[in-house]
Amino acid sequence: MLSRRNFFLNSVLLGVAGIVPINVNGSPDSSDKLVRLVDSDSAQLLAGVSQIDVTPTLGTIINGEFTNRYAQSISDPLFVKSLVFKKGKELFGFVVVDNTAMRHDFIEDVKKRIYEKTGVTRGQILISCTHTHTAGSVADLLLGHVDIEYTEKLKNGIVKG
Repeated sequence: MLSRRNFFLNSVLLGVAGIVPINVNGSPDSSDKLVRLVDSDSAQLLAGVSQIDVTPTLGTIINGEFTNRYAQSISDPLFVKSLVFKKGKELFGFVVVDNTAMRHDFIEDVKKRIYEKTGVTRGQILISCTHTHTAGSVADLLLGHVDIEYTEKLKNGIVKG
């Protein structure tokens, strides 16, 4: 049976790149998985995937319900999932974050950190979120407050991915 993690990774690679699925085994933090692809010009296209666990710890502020809530149990892990394509000097990354919402200044800080660590520019990265209402709070919204500790954990998880 295909796990939810492997289904996501295989689906993204099939849907975006049109390639044969890869088998990603190992820990929930499956970073640095590379696939070599060949396009019609026989030039190498590299694709990399990663999945970083960013599940909030118990007691983390949760937003999205018009009130302050705190994580009291964990039903499913939350992840940052990344897909990066590189051909020659060109590189582009897609990042999907299990979170309710991320403000512009949060995203810009993450992109700045990614650039400082890797040299990948802001324009080469697309970051989105799944909009789950059971993730750690990284934005003041719906009468909820930001969890400062979780905000840093999530930023570091995105940069690591």
